[in-house]
Amino acid sequence: IDLLFSRGYLISDKPIVVKDSWVQRGFGNGLYITYDKRNDCEYITYGDIWVLILGTVMDTQSWHMNMSTIAQKIAEKFALGEDFLYDYLDYLGGRHLIVYGNKTDAYLVQDATGMRSVCYHRHSLLVASHYNIINQIVHAEKNPFVEDMVQMNLVNLFQV
Repeated sequence: IDLLFSRGYLISDKPIVVKDSWVQRGFGNGLYITYDKRNDCEYITYGDIWVLILGTVMDTQSWHMNMSTIAQKIAEKFALGEDFLYDYLDYLGGRHLIVYGNKTDAYLVQDATGMRSVCYHRHSLLVASHYNIINQIVHAEKNPFVEDMVQMNLVNLFQV
């Protein structure tokens, strides 16, 4: 089993192949997601609103894990307003990423504990589960300060 970028994903504004075995689909307003097929993924539209959920999510208000129902409820709450949406998000548990939007805007939230990692590039529309997925695309220069810290075994971190 190939475990590199296990259960990973990449969101971008153009189709990019990360791994041949990953699933790729368009969504929202010209966005693309490429993800490890071991992830659950649900995408729905509700009028002009769209919702994509990647990962495992549970509605603790209704005690179910039906991603289609949860995505539909997110869309309905978003249509009512941000306060309604964020009140509902408080009841969602799991390890997930939710991307939602309408004709003009897109938003991304991760699970409350941050179990589903989110890395992003500052200058390109690239959001990924792993730093190195983005780095393989943009070939970021290494930060000398971070490199020194890593060499001295003071920290194990990377910057995109």
